[in-house]
Amino acid sequence: MRKYKVLFVANDASKFGANQSLVNMIRSFRFVNDYSINFHVVIPLRGPVEDLLNDESIPYSIVSYRFDSGFLDGSIKALLIYVIKRVRQTWFYFFSLKELARIVKSDHFDIIHTNSSVNSIGIKLAQKCKVKHVWHFREMQDIGLNLRPYSGWSRWYKLAGESDAVICISHTIANHYNKVRNPFVIYDAVSDQKSLLYENDKEDYFLFCGSIIPSKGVETAIDAFSLFNKVRKGYKLI
Repeated sequence: MRKYKVLFVANDASKFGANQSLVNMIRSFRFVNDYSINFHVVIPLRGPVEDLLNDESIPYSIVSYRFDSGFLDGSIKALLIYVIKRVRQTWFYFFSLKELARIVKSDHFDIIHTNSSVNSIGIKLAQKCKVKHVWHFREMQDIGLNLRPYSGWSRWYKLAGESDAVICISHTIANHYNKVRNPFVIYDAVSDQKSLLYENDKEDYFLFCGSIIPSKGVETAIDAFSLFNKVRKGYKLI
């Protein structure tokens, strides 16, 4: 049986989709017979994701690092905050890379997995420690979130090209980052059949699943449901 030691670099400490998917992925490794994976997660600060990790007995460490991308919407305020955070990021990197490298070398990790496109510290850590790197793209930074990498897009694409593998969670994201060569498209996993419960006696509703913010399309869902409700009554939007 082939064995791997993988260090997973989370982008934040929330319970949002990226970390939910990360925990689901790690959980699924326990059902694979062809190889075994010893895993460890690093998060940038204390937060709700610790509950998920503790519930699944997933070991983790806290090392201070932040996004490598900043919010830009064309306003002066956003530009000033972007510049300040870019300077702060350089300060974080000086210390966090040393601490992360100590973790990699002490536990002899084979692979570093970065769980979001908004963090590039994983690829830089992999290069520093001379180990393999996998980069997981889960979002369209510019279109969906008004984010821009602090290093600029050219440098960001160069780093992506230096990664040993890039995973996109949809063909849409893969097409958006079309300068990345040969990405793998792997959809986020769903629950196993044993955990599914089908209830016949259900209400008539549409379910919006996601953060209640414009970038997740909640306003579009509300507008669409309003139009639908004019021709078909009896449904509700949850």
